[in-house]
Amino acid sequence: MILAALIIIGLATYIVYKNGPEGSAEIPNLVLLAEPKSLSYGMLRTTDGRPFNQDVLKGRWSFLFFGFTSCPDICPVTMSVMGEADRSLGMNTFQGIMVSVDPERDTQERLEKYVKAFSENFLGVIGAPLETRTFSGSLGIAQAKMYSSKEDYTVNHSGHIVVINPNAEHVGYIAKPQSADLIADVFKGLAR
Repeated sequence: MILAALIIIGLATYIVYKNGPEGSAEIPNLVLLAEPKSLSYGMLRTTDGRPFNQDVLKGRWSFLFFGFTSCPDICPVTMSVMGEADRSLGMNTFQGIMVSVDPERDTQERLEKYVKAFSENFLGVIGAPLETRTFSGSLGIAQAKMYSSKEDYTVNHSGHIVVINPNAEHVGYIAKPQSADLIADVFKGLAR
Protein backbone atom coordinates (compact mmCIF):
# COMPACT_ATOMS: atom_id res chain seq x y z
CA MET A 1 0.00 0.00 0.00
CA ILE A 2 2.82 2.41 0.78
CA LEU A 3 4.34 1.63 -2.61
CA ALA A 4 1.00 2.40 -4.29
CA ALA A 5 0.77 5.77 -2.52
CA LEU A 6 4.33 6.65 -3.50
CA ILE A 7 3.58 5.73 -7.12
CA ILE A 8 0.50 8.00 -7.03
CA ILE A 9 2.54 10.87 -5.56
CA GLY A 10 5.30 10.29 -8.11
CA LEU A 11 2.81 10.24 -10.98
CA ALA A 12 1.17 13.48 -9.81
CA THR A 13 4.60 15.11 -9.56
CA TYR A 14 5.45 13.92 -13.09
CA ILE A 15 2.18 15.35 -14.42
CA VAL A 16 2.90 18.70 -12.76
CA TYR A 17 6.35 18.91 -14.28
CA LYS A 18 5.22 17.56 -17.66
CA ASN A 19 2.40 20.08 -18.00
CA GLY A 20 4.35 23.13 -16.85
CA PRO A 21 7.67 24.70 -17.74
CA GLU A 22 10.77 23.12 -16.27
CA GLY A 23 10.88 25.85 -13.66
CA SER A 24 11.70 29.48 -13.31
CA ALA A 25 15.13 30.48 -14.56
CA GLU A 26 15.34 33.01 -11.73
CA ILE A 27 13.92 31.00 -8.83
CA PRO A 28 14.87 27.36 -8.24
CA ASN A 29 12.09 24.93 -7.23
CA LEU A 30 9.39 27.20 -8.67
CA VAL A 31 7.42 25.38 -11.33
CA LEU A 32 5.09 27.65 -13.29
CA LEU A 33 2.15 26.39 -15.32
CA ALA A 34 2.01 27.35 -19.01
CA GLU A 35 -1.25 29.24 -18.31
CA PRO A 36 -3.07 30.16 -15.08
CA LYS A 37 -5.97 27.83 -14.24
CA SER A 38 -9.27 28.62 -12.54
CA LEU A 39 -10.04 26.82 -9.30
CA SER A 40 -13.03 24.62 -8.52
CA TYR A 41 -13.72 24.95 -4.80
CA GLY A 42 -16.54 22.59 -3.95
CA MET A 43 -17.96 22.91 -0.43
CA LEU A 44 -14.78 23.64 1.50
CA ARG A 45 -14.82 26.09 4.42
CA THR A 46 -12.18 28.16 6.17
CA THR A 47 -11.49 27.57 9.85
CA ASP A 48 -12.99 30.97 10.60
CA GLY A 49 -16.32 29.76 9.16
CA ARG A 50 -16.39 31.32 5.68
CA PRO A 51 -16.95 29.40 2.44
CA PHE A 52 -13.59 28.81 0.76
CA ASN A 53 -13.93 30.54 -2.61
CA GLN A 54 -12.52 33.31 -4.81
CA ASP A 55 -13.36 35.94 -2.21
CA VAL A 56 -10.83 34.36 0.18
CA LEU A 57 -8.06 34.33 -2.43
CA LYS A 58 -8.55 37.47 -4.52
CA GLY A 59 -6.27 40.45 -4.07
CA ARG A 60 -3.11 38.77 -2.80
CA TRP A 61 -0.76 35.88 -3.48
CA SER A 62 -1.69 32.68 -1.66
CA PHE A 63 0.49 29.66 -0.93
CA LEU A 64 -1.60 26.53 -0.29
CA PHE A 65 -0.20 23.47 1.41
CA PHE A 66 -2.14 20.21 1.78
CA GLY A 67 -1.41 18.52 5.09
CA PHE A 68 -2.83 17.35 8.41
CA THR A 69 -2.37 18.22 12.06
CA SER A 70 -1.13 14.81 13.24
CA CYS A 71 1.53 14.60 10.50
CA PRO A 72 4.87 13.74 12.11
CA ASP A 73 7.27 15.35 9.64
CA ILE A 74 6.56 17.07 6.30
CA CYS A 75 3.62 19.18 7.52
CA PRO A 76 5.20 20.84 10.55
CA VAL A 77 8.42 21.45 8.61
CA THR A 78 6.62 22.99 5.61
CA MET A 79 4.30 25.09 7.77
CA SER A 80 7.30 26.22 9.83
CA VAL A 81 9.25 27.46 6.80
CA MET A 82 6.10 29.16 5.46
CA GLY A 83 5.67 30.85 8.85
CA GLU A 84 9.30 31.93 8.91
CA ALA A 85 8.95 33.40 5.40
CA ASP A 86 5.78 35.21 6.50
CA ARG A 87 7.58 36.78 9.46
CA SER A 88 10.64 37.75 7.40
CA LEU A 89 8.53 39.50 4.76
CA GLY A 90 6.36 41.39 7.22
CA MET A 91 2.60 41.74 7.52
CA ASN A 92 0.10 41.40 4.67
CA THR A 93 2.38 39.81 2.08
CA PHE A 94 1.31 36.33 0.99
CA GLN A 95 -1.57 34.37 2.47
CA GLY A 96 -0.50 30.99 3.89
CA ILE A 97 -3.22 28.34 3.76
CA MET A 98 -3.25 24.72 4.90
CA VAL A 99 -5.96 22.48 3.46
CA SER A 100 -6.52 19.42 5.64
CA VAL A 101 -6.14 16.04 3.93
CA ASP A 102 -7.46 14.40 7.12
CA PRO A 103 -10.86 16.03 7.68
CA GLU A 104 -12.04 13.00 9.69
CA ARG A 105 -9.61 13.85 12.52
CA ASP A 106 -8.87 17.53 11.88
CA THR A 107 -11.75 19.44 13.39
CA GLN A 108 -12.24 23.10 12.54
CA GLU A 109 -10.92 24.11 15.96
CA ARG A 110 -7.91 21.78 15.85
CA LEU A 111 -6.88 22.96 12.38
CA GLU A 112 -7.34 26.63 13.33
CA LYS A 113 -5.08 26.23 16.38
CA TYR A 114 -2.50 24.34 14.30
CA VAL A 115 -2.16 26.90 11.49
CA LYS A 116 -2.16 29.86 13.88
CA ALA A 117 0.78 28.29 15.76
CA PHE A 118 2.90 28.91 12.64
CA SER A 119 1.54 32.38 11.86
CA GLU A 120 -1.44 34.38 13.07
CA ASN A 121 -1.92 35.35 9.40
CA PHE A 122 -2.42 31.75 8.23
CA LEU A 123 -5.74 30.18 7.39
CA GLY A 124 -6.98 26.58 7.59
CA VAL A 125 -9.39 25.02 5.10
CA ILE A 126 -11.45 21.91 5.72
CA GLY A 127 -14.22 19.93 4.04
CA ALA A 128 -15.68 16.48 3.61
CA PRO A 129 -13.17 13.81 2.50
CA LEU A 130 -14.50 13.60 -1.07
CA GLU A 131 -14.55 17.40 -1.44
CA THR A 132 -10.96 17.62 -0.18
CA ARG A 133 -9.73 14.84 -2.50
CA THR A 134 -11.48 16.44 -5.47
CA PHE A 135 -9.95 19.83 -4.74
CA SER A 136 -6.44 18.48 -4.17
CA GLY A 137 -6.69 16.30 -7.29
CA SER A 138 -7.74 19.30 -9.39
CA LEU A 139 -4.45 20.95 -8.38
CA GLY A 140 -2.32 17.86 -9.05
CA ILE A 141 -1.76 17.14 -5.36
CA ALA A 142 -1.86 13.43 -4.58
CA GLN A 143 -3.03 12.01 -1.26
CA ALA A 144 -3.65 8.50 0.01
CA LYS A 145 -4.75 7.18 3.39
CA MET A 146 -2.41 4.43 4.63
CA TYR A 147 -3.66 2.12 7.43
CA SER A 148 -1.30 0.56 9.96
CA SER A 149 -4.27 -1.12 11.71
CA LYS A 150 -8.07 -1.04 11.40
CA GLU A 151 -8.24 2.19 13.38
CA ASP A 152 -4.86 3.83 12.90
CA TYR A 153 -3.74 5.51 9.69
CA THR A 154 -1.60 8.24 8.25
CA VAL A 155 -2.06 10.21 5.05
CA ASN A 156 0.65 10.24 2.42
CA HIS A 157 0.53 13.41 0.35
CA SER A 158 2.55 15.60 -1.97
CA GLY A 159 4.80 18.18 -0.33
CA HIS A 160 4.41 20.85 -3.02
CA ILE A 161 3.11 24.28 -2.10
CA VAL A 162 0.47 25.43 -4.59
CA VAL A 163 0.86 29.03 -5.79
CA ILE A 164 -2.33 31.04 -6.36
CA ASN A 165 -2.17 34.51 -7.92
CA PRO A 166 -4.20 37.58 -6.78
CA ASN A 167 -6.82 36.73 -9.43
CA ALA A 168 -7.49 33.46 -7.55
CA GLU A 169 -5.87 31.36 -10.31
CA HIS A 170 -3.51 28.42 -9.92
CA VAL A 171 -0.18 29.45 -11.47
CA GLY A 172 2.33 26.90 -10.21
CA TYR A 173 4.08 25.04 -7.40
CA ILE A 174 6.99 25.43 -5.06
CA ALA A 175 8.64 22.01 -5.13
CA LYS A 176 10.68 20.48 -2.32
CA PRO A 177 13.13 21.15 -0.82
CA GLN A 178 11.64 24.36 0.53
CA SER A 179 13.13 26.96 2.82
CA ALA A 180 11.92 30.26 4.24
CA ASP A 181 14.35 32.12 1.96
CA LEU A 182 13.05 30.25 -1.10
CA ILE A 183 9.42 31.00 -0.24
CA ALA A 184 10.27 34.68 0.38
CA ASP A 185 12.16 34.82 -2.94
CA VAL A 186 9.19 33.24 -4.76
CA PHE A 187 6.85 35.82 -3.28
CA LYS A 188 9.15 38.74 -4.11
CA GLY A 189 9.74 37.43 -7.64
CA LEU A 190 6.06 36.91 -8.36
CA ALA A 191 4.91 40.15 -6.73
CA ARG A 192 7.11 42.34 -8.95
